[in-house]
Amino acid sequence: PDNIQREKFMAAWAYSYRNAYIGAPKNGHTIFIAGGRGVGKNFLTECLYGVSMGGYSDASDYVLGTTRFNARLFEVGVWTLNDTVTKGNPQERSIFSKFLKKLAANHQHIFEGKFKDSFALEWQGRILVTLNTDPMSLAILPDIDINNTDKISLFKTSDKVLDDKDAADHARKEMGALCSFLLNWELPEHCIGNARWGVRNYLHADLAVEASNSGSTASFGEILSLFVRDSFASDQKLDCLEGSATWFLQQMLMSDTIREMLRGTVSANSIGKHMGALAASGSFPLHYK
Repeated sequence: PDNIQREKFMAAWAYSYRNAYIGAPKNGHTIFIAGGRGVGKNFLTECLYGVSMGGYSDASDYVLGTTRFNARLFEVGVWTLNDTVTKGNPQERSIFSKFLKKLAANHQHIFEGKFKDSFALEWQGRILVTLNTDPMSLAILPDIDINNTDKISLFKTSDKVLDDKDAADHARKEMGALCSFLLNWELPEHCIGNARWGVRNYLHADLAVEASNSGSTASFGEILSLFVRDSFASDQKLDCLEGSATWFLQQMLMSDTIREMLRGTVSANSIGKHMGALAASGSFPLHYK
């Protein structure tokens, strides 16, 4: 829907294609594509992106941790997760986020097939995740924090429905022209990134907000806000609250209401991580040292 977003997506695609074309693939961002139903998300990932990169395979079960067998996945350059990840529960989301971060950053992975010995191999393909824009689907967006903000890109489609029933046939006929374009297109200067990633990532503002609001850190931030508000209300002389994560946990547990909210969900260690993430986000009046 806007030129900068389109250029960032095409730059990531062209960078991946060119390196694969010369037989020297490089690591790249995990790409999320959110949009309404029928706008062509699966067409983009399967008929265009996946075909141009030598094939694609559905990796939902492996990425979500429901199977450890992944032999068929390493035969292709693109893994897709098309509207299959919709539960959005915290445990699934945590597994999903950690797995994607590891896949994007590492170039060696464990190959494991049924009744076969496992071994390490190099794979530097791409993972494309498509999802609808309803709240349940968007809940699977990974946490945006200092550890993974440079490893993912979040794109949002326009609302225009893809109504071409022959789109797949057209894609096959024009694939050579598309690949030629990817190979020869001059990347805009604002899309070129550092040596590690090659191109700059893109975080659509709406999706970045959804990702931040859906995470466990955001939930803790709301509880922390209640605690801070009550602390300042009860002592008008306070101008700041300062202490270790353990101190904050101790103080928060003294409140019956806050204690019930925190029950079984946090420890001193996890509070420290949440506070570090809140400080890094810049969205919370908190300084971490």
